[in-house]
Amino acid sequence: MPTSSIQYKSPTLFTDVNAQKFEILYDKYDATLGTHNIQHSSYDYTTNSTYLKQTLATFSNTSAFNPSPAVIADKGNGSKPPLLAAAWCNGRSIGFAVGQQAMEFNYPQLNFSSIVDLSSYMSSSFPQSNTTSNVAIAATYAVSPSKQYYIFHLVWEEPSGIKYARGVDNSTTFPPNPANIAWDGPQSYLVAANSSYKAASKCSVDMDSTLPHYPPML
Repeated sequence: MPTSSIQYKSPTLFTDVNAQKFEILYDKYDATLGTHNIQHSSYDYTTNSTYLKQTLATFSNTSAFNPSPAVIADKGNGSKPPLLAAAWCNGRSIGFAVGQQAMEFNYPQLNFSSIVDLSSYMSSSFPQSNTTSNVAIAATYAVSPSKQYYIFHLVWEEPSGIKYARGVDNSTTFPPNPANIAWDGPQSYLVAANSSYKAASKCSVDMDSTLPHYPPML
């Protein structure tokens, strides 16, 4: 529960494959420590109970900072494996996590298994003086003669404007390992530049799976 020193904010909602539990990704801000905690909890409406499953990241920033966590939860189909992925702003760069649904205690559970800071993979995109906010995430599933793989798409706000980054999964196993995702460049692209008379904000991203992917698929 919220207290004078604890604030909960920026929730995003998704469900497990059976839609029996609501999964929530949110920011828990601790004013005493000055830390933001990106937490993953599960709510079971059959028992009206909520429990914390994971803390994906902890970092320092002001109470006004909004990490804006975003989630993809795709249950897949016969030819496409299920995908669980999340992104959030940590102040200077973007946190990124990948997971899957696995059986635990004879019940399917969604969990994030691999977590990285994208400044380690796109250092030129996140200088020390950088500030990120309002990240959004999408993914497409590509099929080529040699392999099948996910392509991740991120957009976010910076003081310079709105940026976009694309990452191609080069993992040989599933779920994808974030360390094996090749980000273009590796860099991000400025898709909407701020100026003295205009400011770009509140970005979102979605993909049309009927269109070809560029550069050409692997």
